[in-house]
Amino acid sequence: MILIRVKSMGKNLPNIGVLGWGITGETSFMGGLAEIMKYHREPYDYVDLMGFSGAAFRINIAQPQWCPSAPDMFPRLHFAKFFGYELTPFFNTGKDELERTRNQDTFKKLIKKEIRKGNPVLAIDLIRIPEWGIITGFKRSKLYCRTYSDGVDKNSDKTHLPEYNVAQKFPWGIFTLHKVGEPMDRKKAIKESLRWSLQHWNVPIIEKNPDGYYANGLNAYEAWIAQLQNEERHNYTEDQMTQQVTFTNLHHAMENNPYLTNMQANAWMYDAYYDARNVAVKFFERISNEYHGIAQDLILQLVDQYREIEKIWYLGWLDFPFPFWVDWKNNRIAIYGKEKVRYTEGITKWDSNMRKRGSHTLKLLREEEKKAYSILDRAVKFL
Repeated sequence: MILIRVKSMGKNLPNIGVLGWGITGETSFMGGLAEIMKYHREPYDYVDLMGFSGAAFRINIAQPQWCPSAPDMFPRLHFAKFFGYELTPFFNTGKDELERTRNQDTFKKLIKKEIRKGNPVLAIDLIRIPEWGIITGFKRSKLYCRTYSDGVDKNSDKTHLPEYNVAQKFPWGIFTLHKVGEPMDRKKAIKESLRWSLQHWNVPIIEKNPDGYYANGLNAYEAWIAQLQNEERHNYTEDQMTQQVTFTNLHHAMENNPYLTNMQANAWMYDAYYDARNVAVKFFERISNEYHGIAQDLILQLVDQYREIEKIWYLGWLDFPFPFWVDWKNNRIAIYGKEKVRYTEGITKWDSNMRKRGSHTLKLLREEEKKAYSILDRAVKFL
């Protein structure tokens, strides 16, 4: 791999693709990983990573407090072996400032070592908000990167890659990716990955720690529905509900506004899980041609079932808006879906009626996902 030298005090890796909402997927961990795979000239894209990891079919909700980051919680790392790779996590869990500073020094050495070896590093919280991005290089104390906050959108010029940005913050979590062997037999990998997804659906609680846990699978639907319906949880002031924000200042505004925090968490979870189910359709379409007979029939049933699920997610999106989608001037909320912009007229607040309709949508999705997993249970036996 050719390295680009950044003067004499660092190195930058060339031609790493851009990241952006609506471009590289709504799960930033997988979006960043897909670009790293592309950089290493591997044939695995966002659809492959989401499907083989189970991220296309998962649902988990932070408890007891909602968190916008819940959908992007990195899945179990088992899936890397399907492609002949190993993902290794490093998190700065220092208990005090001195320990965290020491850990940062260790991170810096590791990052520089990986870049010198020609390996981009997956990292979180590089610019503005805690999303996953890619460390592309370094120069003295600076880190260069690609992130979802680079201002690139789906209408940007794709013929020329923009320059890398300089990280505004030092990451508190990174992943290294190393080739450790040959890819697993594809059909074996498909079967193992789908079997894992099936088992994971039935695990009610994951990632438990002193601060809380994640409700998972069917239990995530139950928790999300119950908390949307519990109006005691949504006791907001008028000032909180009428605070106007933009995408740029939202993260700061959320620090002292539980209404914006909960609205953003619900919107982000909904957006990410809609994207995941859209990818699930593509994944099953992709592998359906690799099978015949009963196995292919059941995979095609999964394609149809996830199309129905995707449709429900799309139609219900009107009740899960982002705070920065509120159009205060025209007294409405805009919903930017994949097909066109839709509007909820005469409403500027994420109110109890929206939450009631939202919980009804989640109930519909819960039942349809049960059907999907029932089909998946049968399909795995024939793969």
